[in-house]
Amino acid sequence: MMNRRQALALGGSAVVAPALIGGRAFAQAAAVEIGTFAGGNFDIVRDVAVPAFKKENPGATINVVMRTAADHYPKLLVTRDKPREAGGMWNDTFSALGSKAGLFAPFDPALVPEQKRLNQDLQPKNGLGIAVAVQPYGIAYNPKYVEKPKSWFDLFNPKYAGRVGMHYNFWDQYVALAYALGKDERSIDAAIDEWAKHKANIGSWTTNFTTLQEQIDKGDIWLGPNWGGFTTAAQRAGASIAFAWPEEGATQQTIIAHVNANVDPAVNKVAQSFLNTWLTTDFQEAYLNRMSLSPSNPNAVISPEMAALEGVVTPERLRTRRLIQYDYALVGNNLADIRKRIEERLR
Repeated sequence: MMNRRQALALGGSAVVAPALIGGRAFAQAAAVEIGTFAGGNFDIVRDVAVPAFKKENPGATINVVMRTAADHYPKLLVTRDKPREAGGMWNDTFSALGSKAGLFAPFDPALVPEQKRLNQDLQPKNGLGIAVAVQPYGIAYNPKYVEKPKSWFDLFNPKYAGRVGMHYNFWDQYVALAYALGKDERSIDAAIDEWAKHKANIGSWTTNFTTLQEQIDKGDIWLGPNWGGFTTAAQRAGASIAFAWPEEGATQQTIIAHVNANVDPAVNKVAQSFLNTWLTTDFQEAYLNRMSLSPSNPNAVISPEMAALEGVVTPERLRTRRLIQYDYALVGNNLADIRKRIEERLR
């Protein structure tokens, strides 16, 4: 994986050059650094967003760097007065934490005209950031061994003793169960206690979704909580795996675009205009077709084949299924305690 020093300068040199934003040229004092997640996320930004932006703004220089939200967040905290990145990609937890900490600036609607076309129900409730792509967090399962789960409580069925896989470093399975119990994210303790009654079902703890999906595909594990988009991507690649959206609801997992606070105004304008390309149908269709992550732009085309897969968030599913947005900052601020309780009661 490339680091910051290996950042890929995409199209143009980092000298002063005029950039056209909204039909007006202004002097771009430096290259604009944009952070993305690794793998397919970076590839889509490089292949789709950068060429589209360069076509309209040939003088602008965009440096795209790969990083994780967890690694970059503490760095942004200590460089908040003069951040290196102008903006980039975040998940729900660090988006919410950063918004509370004052790390992000609001978008100017004039610079992100595609924002008004997006599904507003998918947008962050705090009003900062823009939801680019979404996926539900529900249950992945192997159809060879398991009937399609209907409920989060199906994970407690005694016939799945030793066959449920769990993520050690993720917590939405407890948030979702709390909602299924008629509570919310303030009652994660109750959800962990409920899981403790059935911990004999847990046959594996993993720290990443690819491992869980491989275990389900092989039949070592039969089912477990997982991301719908990632599960769908594995299914499309030929794995024996499918996704179920529990009747009590799936939690919303989102790729969110932010611009950072305390960025030079000229650089901020370029960053916002570049991030606007992430909201277009071309970009979001690339996300859907390459990574199985669902568009926030309802005008993006979802093929019938993709719409038939339950891990894809379609307008119809949004009308008939529950997609839970919770207080991500509240949970994020209590992760140390949550992990301690999981270790004490479930491991």
